[in-house]
Amino acid sequence: ATGALKEAYDELKAQGRSVSSLVSAYSLKPAFLRAARELSHTVTFGGSSLGERKEELIATVIAARLKCTFWTVNHGEFLRRQGETELEEVVALTEDWRRVITDPAEYAMLEFSEQVAGDAWKITESNIEKLRKVGFSDLQILEIVGAASYRVYISKFADALGVELDDEWFTDSSDAIEALSVGRPALK
Repeated sequence: ATGALKEAYDELKAQGRSVSSLVSAYSLKPAFLRAARELSHTVTFGGSSLGERKEELIATVIAARLKCTFWTVNHGEFLRRQGETELEEVVALTEDWRRVITDPAEYAMLEFSEQVAGDAWKITESNIEKLRKVGFSDLQILEIVGAASYRVYISKFADALGVELDDEWFTDSSDAIEALSVGRPALK
């Protein structure tokens, strides 16, 4: 890599990150990579006031809804590795999260997130009010919309470009990869 792309890759390496298959997909336009990373870290990966679990729930459920194996596996693994969620529960989340989620706030958040991802044009003030009633602030509602919308974009991006899982991250998780494959097969 040279020029702006080398700078972008060097920036990642300085943060202790590798050049993943997803990052490589942006290689033709380094400014696109920088903008996507900035958005990602604004609405996900601890960039919101929702907390990591809620961000990961949104990411996993929306990726599964969109049949994006790349992100369903990645974020299902994030949930699992955080230590709060067993693989069986993550798989159940991807199949029908309504059977698994019992917390009223998480339930309302995921229901709303799916509406953002599928039928955003049908959202009304009553949908927003439902979130407020379970404790979400207007800022958090904005963050839910941002996280769900970002997940639609990045799931479609990954699938359209055929982004594959990075082996080094999942060396101990072939069972998880197989169990969380919801669309394009992750294993060849």
